[in-house]
Amino acid sequence: MKILNAISERHSTRAFRPEMIADDELETIIEAGRLAPTGMNDRANRIYVFRQGAALDRLQTALVNAASRGSADGIPKEKAEKMRNDGYSFCYGAPCFILTTHRGNQYNALSNGACMLENMMIQAQESGIGVCWINLVRRAQNDEEVRTVLREFGIDDDEFVTGGLAVGYADGDCSHEHTEEGNEVIYIE
Repeated sequence: MKILNAISERHSTRAFRPEMIADDELETIIEAGRLAPTGMNDRANRIYVFRQGAALDRLQTALVNAASRGSADGIPKEKAEKMRNDGYSFCYGAPCFILTTHRGNQYNALSNGACMLENMMIQAQESGIGVCWINLVRRAQNDEEVRTVLREFGIDDDEFVTGGLAVGYADGDCSHEHTEEGNEVIYIE
């Protein structure tokens, strides 16, 4: 697949099959993120890979609690209440969740993380793997319960969460109508 095709066909997957993607596919996606450019070539990013199980469940509980307390930046109360439903999954039930961080929280942290996530999303598209960019952990990272859980996973207090990615095989047809509108280009001469 040509790179522009992968970019134009990329979309968010919000329904995943429960089986884990193949190790070689996951490693290729991770390597695409690892190779992303960083501002001033600081290379201070980290990629944490969570697989199904207790770790994701523990993170889910902390995130829901943070949202309910109003500690997840920008999550309205009505959304927080819906998150308490039994069927809620912050990563849409994906069998794998990738979290990106930046050590030191310097001014390029979000840009560096965005480059990593975009690289991984394009590689996943190329490999036929579904992904969805998840910002809830970043938005709730200052909540004490969430920070405690992050510490349990080895994420230091000086690490700034830049984003997350739900990863897995799409469950069903995830095709979408691609819009060509928006993101206007203006040439200045």
